[in-house]
Amino acid sequence: MLGSALARELQKMGCKVLTKPHRFICSAKKINVKEKIDYIVHAASPTASKFFVEKPVETIEAIYSGTKNTLELAREHKVKGYLFLSSLEVYGVTQKQNVSEIDGGYIDTMSVRSSYSEGKRLAECLCASYASEFGVNARVARLVQCFGEKITEKDSRVFAEFARAARDGKPIVLKTKGETIRNYCSVHDAVDAMLIILAKGKNGEAYNVANKNSTCSILELARMFSKDVVFDIKGNVGKLGYAPTVKIALNSEKLESLGWKAKIGLEEMVARSLGDV
Repeated sequence: MLGSALARELQKMGCKVLTKPHRFICSAKKINVKEKIDYIVHAASPTASKFFVEKPVETIEAIYSGTKNTLELAREHKVKGYLFLSSLEVYGVTQKQNVSEIDGGYIDTMSVRSSYSEGKRLAECLCASYASEFGVNARVARLVQCFGEKITEKDSRVFAEFARAARDGKPIVLKTKGETIRNYCSVHDAVDAMLIILAKGKNGEAYNVANKNSTCSILELARMFSKDVVFDIKGNVGKLGYAPTVKIALNSEKLESLGWKAKIGLEEMVARSLGDV
């Protein structure tokens, strides 16, 4: 979703965009590109929670290999900027509502669901290491869940499930109590953030990307999509890959200091999603 949205925006700006599929980027093979490359945005990654628990080894390998391959390509081409799309999940289990880039949280390394969050942490460290050791102009965007356009039928994230249920006139079925609280960001604002980080961000540093005015619980978000919300809680939701219940809101002041500001609110994000399903 984010990679394609960024590609479309760059093309509107008159840029030449070269895209590579997820399976190609995240394999163990070297990436060969003959054309001159000025910037690289690495957006390829597993995103389905169920995949994290069913294929944890493949999750870790995909995140690591994709980041290593693209960083090597950035090093080879001496790019002006490299951006890795990370996740709020690097902050682990926390109940903090004003999380800055220097904060940390607990991650259970013996849980296979942690294959995603620990994989993202490793990839971030790899970016910082390439910046330090090889001078690669690498930066990291720590993204909350982003939505507001182009939801595919295969997308299994909560907002996509909610949007499809509302579209089809079906009740939204929650497998948990929906108590997790986090903030969100529109795809449009996330694309703006990526461009600003590429242009103005500091090498070897991370930037939170989140709309501070979009904080809500999963249950509250579900009810924004539809009033018909029911519960089907049978326990052992770990098999579904759901992350532990957290109450987290990212602080984006560091990114805002570069000139970024979220423009699209949660209600408009929901409306845009319903218009695109």
